[in-house]
Amino acid sequence: MNIVAWIVGIVVAVVFAGGGVAKIVDLDRARERLGYTSTEFRLIGAAELLGAIGVVVGLIWTKIEWVGHATGVGLASLTLAALMAHARAGDDGKKAIPAAVMFGVVVLYMIFLAVR
Repeated sequence: MNIVAWIVGIVVAVVFAGGGVAKIVDLDRARERLGYTSTEFRLIGAAELLGAIGVVVGLIWTKIEWVGHATGVGLASLTLAALMAHARAGDDGKKAIPAAVMFGVVVLYMIFLAVR
């Protein structure tokens, strides 16, 4: 078992679980600036929370490791969509940095998961 895959996977899971919960309970104030309705933002939060669960499942159960890979693709897509939302809203680069960093971390997770 690759310890780096576990460390990166846990970071991904914690960050997306936290962000997902914040969106579901509507604590994230970026919703209005980005132009999403409350329902749309809650759905994004649910996708993030399910993604965090999928990352953990992919790490724990090696027989269904494909779940971790599929989740990685989904979370990478979510972060790319977040970058597009920031660009559409006219945000400066500073506000898009967390999404860009998480895209990179998710890609690292998928690489380490594949080679473990």
